[in-house]
Amino acid sequence: MNRRHLLRTVALVPVAALVACNAANIQTVTKAVVNDVALIASGLQGALPQFATVTGISTAQLATITGEVNAIVIAAGQVVEGIAANLAQPIVQQIGADFSTLQSAAAGLNLPDVLKTILAAAQVLLPVIETAVGIFVAAAPAGGMTPARARAVLAAAR
Repeated sequence: MNRRHLLRTVALVPVAALVACNAANIQTVTKAVVNDVALIASGLQGALPQFATVTGISTAQLATITGEVNAIVIAAGQVVEGIAANLAQPIVQQIGADFSTLQSAAAGLNLPDVLKTILAAAQVLLPVIETAVGIFVAAAPAGGMTPARARAVLAAAR
């Protein structure tokens, strides 16, 4: 081994150490996160036919709600176990934005209790998912539905 080869090899040791250290600290998406995202998507998709029966819903509102539910379902399929949390963040943010648009479209409608409960359940689980992938969210207000109850509601809506 000559001196140049030794110097090149030694120069790479700190880089390799940093890469290994960084790889150990990368947070990945867990099965629980994937399940929660899938529950929101399938619960909203299962509730979709009920939106069509809401008195006073316009064609435009129904189209918006349908489009946002479909967008959430597509995005949910992109959140898979084991991907880096930072790669899941924009997808989860998009799901949150789509859900917010859905809520805006449903605002002012006289929704049946079952739809209100399903929307509330999704609203409860979104911050849990966001926190799990490293998105800072404000603390949820005290009281109301627990994440476990939200999961049960969304599972029943499928």
